[in-house]
Amino acid sequence: MPTLEEQVLTTMTERGLTLSVAETTVGGLISARIIALPGASRIYAAGIIPYRGTAKSQVLGVPPEATAAGGVSAPMALAMARRSRELFGTDYGLAETGAAGPGGTRAGLVFIAVAGPSGEQVEERHFDGDRLAVQQQIADASLELLLKALS
Repeated sequence: MPTLEEQVLTTMTERGLTLSVAETTVGGLISARIIALPGASRIYAAGIIPYRGTAKSQVLGVPPEATAAGGVSAPMALAMARRSRELFGTDYGLAETGAAGPGGTRAGLVFIAVAGPSGEQVEERHFDGDRLAVQQQIADASLELLLKALS
């Protein structure tokens, strides 16, 4: 069975669609999984890792209302997906923002968003495990949400 990233690549290539990604919690893992595939340049335009809140506003350009909602929030994830799409001129923007842990009351909490020509979707998810396990789960859930938006 094809991996999630292979499914994304195949679907987007067949439809002539492009993708940009804004990722915080996984630090580029989503992008790395996609660009590891031959033919990724057909769909993948760019990725950005605005880890700190100041980078989300200064570099990515999320609006003040998203920043006011907090760095780990649905408004922030949606703003990141929108801004990624706008900045890089792609059909779809995929974003995630969360807290991988360990420790803290919000560890394992993530918001994942997709912005595309047919609308926007955002999901709140909770994952368990060590930091790497949570990051892997976030990357999987992000690719799954993108596939859902493409269907």
